[in-house]
Amino acid sequence: MKFSEWMPDRDDFENPGLTAAHNVLPGTFYKPIRTLSSQSNALDDTCIGGFSTKDDDGLSFNFAGTATKLYKLTSGSWSDIGTTYSTTGENRWVFKRFGNNIIASNGENNIQSIDIASENSFSNLGGTPPKAKHMAIVRDFLVLGNIELDSANKVQWSGINDITEWTAGQKESGAQVFPEGGAITGMIGGEYGLIFQENQITRMEYQGPPLNFSFDVIETGLGAITSGSIIRFGIQVFYLSNNGFYVTDGTQSFPIGTEKIDKYFFAKADELSLYKMTSAIDPINKLVIWSYASKTGGGTVDSLIIYNWDQKNWSEASLDHELIYTSLSEDHTLEDISALYATLDLVPASLDSRIWQGGTLVLSTFDTDHMLASFTGGSVLAGTLKTGEFELNEHQMTLVTQVWPEIDGSIDVKLTSRDTHQSAATTTGQIGVNSIGFSPFADSGRYHSFEFNFNNWTRATGFKLKTEVCGEY
Repeated sequence: MKFSEWMPDRDDFENPGLTAAHNVLPGTFYKPIRTLSSQSNALDDTCIGGFSTKDDDGLSFNFAGTATKLYKLTSGSWSDIGTTYSTTGENRWVFKRFGNNIIASNGENNIQSIDIASENSFSNLGGTPPKAKHMAIVRDFLVLGNIELDSANKVQWSGINDITEWTAGQKESGAQVFPEGGAITGMIGGEYGLIFQENQITRMEYQGPPLNFSFDVIETGLGAITSGSIIRFGIQVFYLSNNGFYVTDGTQSFPIGTEKIDKYFFAKADELSLYKMTSAIDPINKLVIWSYASKTGGGTVDSLIIYNWDQKNWSEASLDHELIYTSLSEDHTLEDISALYATLDLVPASLDSRIWQGGTLVLSTFDTDHMLASFTGGSVLAGTLKTGEFELNEHQMTLVTQVWPEIDGSIDVKLTSRDTHQSAATTTGQIGVNSIGFSPFADSGRYHSFEFNFNNWTRATGFKLKTEVCGEY
């Protein structure tokens, strides 16, 4: 029996998938999630925005923001490079790159800019740009969305190739108000833009003068409920709507969580804290990962929900952190590593690891100590996989005597059995795997489910059973 996909929204009885896939990565088989390893000193407070880019010479630049400060990472050390800011309520820092300029906005303060080729600190973006919660680069324009406090349904764009020109009509700059769809909740740029509202998605496409841009609604009654859920890989843009997870190709949207994890997610997530959601792409494993706060976390961001777009399956993990994003590694010398770690034993990865090579994509997070961290720790998270309840032999009682997990590492197995739909289920304790490779049982019933808990592991593919028919109805 191979471990199938995780589908907690289905009933446990005869669920064709798994009812639990915890602290594992989904794919053709399940892989482990490594513990966090700190890669920097600490910010002064909770990180509420992170961004990475590299210049034309391949040099990496990493930026982060707290409620009051903006930071730049140099040789593993964060330095405050801005003035004092005020980021309150549900606002977060958003970063974009336009040429050599890194643009940062928190929706409350003046939009900030730094030229990575010549400047050492952020300052107000030139011209008269409005304050905005969201940004995107569409073709040769900086586009702002959810303007000021009274224009939540408005976008405004700069002059062509001039992010300091904001006078309407000058250098093709302009604005657009959307009468329907609610507040703008996020934007994606590129050759065309996608503007997400609470209940609408609009495609923004450059036409040239005199109209400059066309705006075509591609979804009505469907939008993104939080900006941190919106993330792109290639032409795919993933997002969380008010009825579940979707992906759009820029022309239409497709559900990816229906009858799988949507109901489970909304039952678990703290909806008052959805503004804390962030997302990241792991291109090597073909994963999109969303970070969020659960109802039991007291507002702490403590959960990940993970989607493999190639295999179209899901998993989840528990991890206290602040946000998640895809960063670009710095090019570390031996001296840089020595400055970060007191002894060689404390270095979390081998010296030839890709995390020390500049410009490498790294799945990163900020841990609860406000430090940049990667999933490269010396151990892996303990995993759990649990099957649905099924009938091994139709209309017959079955005695389970051996469970052979196809999982390496340290494994315990629990078996739950019941005789009829009306009878109470009984669950064994956790039974370890013996030296031969199976967990011994002597439990009978008509219906059974199996739970596997494992540590120090590298892959989980399925399991085999030895059973005996012990009665017929």
